[in-house]
Order: sequence, then structure tokens, then C-alpha cells
Amino acid sequence: MREKISEKSFADQSIYVGIDVHLKSWKVSVMTENLTFKTFAAPTDTEKLLNYLTRNFPGAMFQSAYEAGFSGFWLHRELVKLGVNSIVVNPGDIPTTDKEGKQKEDVRDSLKIAQTLRAGQLKGIFVPSEKVQHDRLLLRTRETIVKDLRRSKHRIKSLLYFEGIPYPDRFYSNATHWSKIFINWLDNISFSHESGKGALNAHLEMVKHQQGLLLKVTRQIRELSKSPESANS
Repeated sequence: MREKISEKSFADQSIYVGIDVHLKSWKVSVMTENLTFKTFAAPTDTEKLLNYLTRNFPGAMFQSAYEAGFSGFWLHRELVKLGVNSIVVNPGDIPTTDKEGKQKEDVRDSLKIAQTLRAGQLKGIFVPSEKVQHDRLLLRTRETIVKDLRRSKHRIKSLLYFEGIPYPDRFYSNATHWSKIFINWLDNISFSHESGKGALNAHLEMVKHQQGLLLKVTRQIRELSKSPESANS
């Protein structure tokens, strides 16, 4: 009688798992040292994936890899907590032919990751701690707010130019641009129709909101810079 794979013992054997990460599901390829076991679509649930692996390969040591990208490092951290030897790899470090690069396929991608992992050709990138990652997230958020604020200010300038509304001479200096006095002047600009005033007010409200957000996040970053953890990160 043929022995089922789930009835075998895989103690001290490595099982290689290539994961192609997507928002709603993963493509997973599983390989032993000698064969390709299966490629399948899996839900985005690390515990279900580990249960599947341990059920089919009891006692095995699991090694996994996936490409760095939009999904960040949360999957890596959860896999490590569950005892999987996980690495996150640079997509450019996965050997691929020109044809494969032009014809991206999820199944082939997960297989390629598993194959190169098994061959020992992959090296994991540096994975920052959650603290460092969140600190960087706050810094990037500030950069985004600055860009959005710059765009909002440009829209107001364009609106004024389009309507033929010049700045008073006292506001031509860069030092007076977007000061409280300048914003107060914008607040008091009158239009011949309420719709025009409504358009300017909407843009101005966005500027005020973004200025408030920028001030709040900047204060958080200043506090962050005072912590010992920040100095060492």
C-alpha cells in the first residue's frame, strides 16, 4: 500500500515555501528537497498556512520567502513567530529570464521563489524592527503632508491668477507668503458670485487643515527625536 505523504515523518527535513503576495490571496509553492509538492492559492492567513504545512509535513523545518513590496514585513514577522524560517527578498535578486520578466505569472513567480530558496540562491534583506518601521512611517507621512500642502497652495495661486486677482504689494515677499495675515486676506477676498467664493474657501480650508496636520506631526517627530530609541535607530 502506498504511504500517504501526511503519514511520513519529515523530522530534520527542510520544506521550502515560495509565496507570491497579493492583497486578497497568496500564491504558494511548496517543495521538498527532491520534488515540487504543490502550488495553490491560499487565504491571507499565516496560521492556516502553517496548519496546512504541518499537516502535510509533520516534524519538518519550514523555510519561506517572499518579495519585498507593498505588503511590508508583517507577514514575515507573523511567520517567524510561528516558527518558520522566513526571509524577505529583493525582487531583483531572484534569477529570471527576459521572457519571464515580461510575462509575469503568479504561479511561476511563487515557484521561482521556492526553487531559488531551495538552491540557496536567496539572501534576505534587512528587516527593521517595528519601532523603526513606525518611526519611518511617521517621517514619510510628514513628507506626504508637505507635498499635499504645496499642491493646495499652488491651486489657490492658480485660482487667483485665473480670476485676475493680484497679491497686494505687501505679500510679494516670501516671508509674508502664507502667514496668518496673508490667509486672513484670502479669507476676505470677495467674488461677484457665491460659487467663486465657495471654490476659494474650499481650497483654503484644505490648506488650513493640512497646516494643522503638519504642525501636529512635526511636534510628534520632535518628541520622537528626544527618545533614546530614536538616537540608536
